[in-house]
Amino acid sequence: FDLKTNLVVNLPMDTSVPVTTLCLTPATIWIGTGGAGLIEFDKATRKVRQLTEKDGLMMNFISSLVLTGDTLWVGYGNERGGGLGRLDLPTRRLTSFTLSLKEDPEVLRHPSGNIVRESTDQPTHRQILAVAGGTAGDAWFATEEHPLRHYRTRDNMWEGIDQVQNCTSLASDTEQLLVGQRWNYFSQNKSGSLGVSILNFKDGQWRSFKEAEGLPPGAVTTLTLDGPNLWVGGMGYVALVNPVQDKVLGFAYVQAKVVDRIQVGGGYVWAQFDWHLYRTPLNNVR
Repeated sequence: FDLKTNLVVNLPMDTSVPVTTLCLTPATIWIGTGGAGLIEFDKATRKVRQLTEKDGLMMNFISSLVLTGDTLWVGYGNERGGGLGRLDLPTRRLTSFTLSLKEDPEVLRHPSGNIVRESTDQPTHRQILAVAGGTAGDAWFATEEHPLRHYRTRDNMWEGIDQVQNCTSLASDTEQLLVGQRWNYFSQNKSGSLGVSILNFKDGQWRSFKEAEGLPPGAVTTLTLDGPNLWVGGMGYVALVNPVQDKVLGFAYVQAKVVDRIQVGGGYVWAQFDWHLYRTPLNNVR
């Protein structure tokens, strides 16, 4: 965290292939790539293992990763399509959820200006924009042009949450699921809810974070939980809110169309936007 490099790891992929997502655990860093599959880095041994389509991945384009228990949920996708899969860590078994193309040859059709919608009670063939864990090993995920979607592992059932649309980002803990939403693309709306919907796992009830004075409504692009608080990145701002109290604790405007990612570590909050990484001490904002 003093910005000095203490380790460089050469990944088994071409330098032109981007790293698209990371999932950190105490022992492992899971690295999703845009064309080279899934890479596992063991922190203790510093060994690297690569998984590709030859090993059972649905495709080599990974868009989202999240660990729930012993399951690594894998969101696949690019502009040509995608889907949802999982890696069972104890057995190293890969599973992909997919539809039969024999029944519906249109499911992968996604030309510009002619998007074919798909049923939300079946697996998706769309790019996964975000994925989060739920209770009982469930998975929540977002795809473009569809409402929030949910896979009930125990019942092997798929469903769409029609009241939660325009999803961009997800975050969850043992008590709640938080969904970032973006519908105010051109900032034409000046009033309305912030764009964070919250599901209480215990009672199954949804609620929306209220309107936040000074922040644009419906312009959320990334979420990161920080204990009881939530970091929200959006179109031109970074904010810290308390979802329980429905209160904005602080915010800052940034010169960026969107904030891509926010993380907390080393006594700092880190924000990525406009191809740069920024940080500020947490004691300045908490």
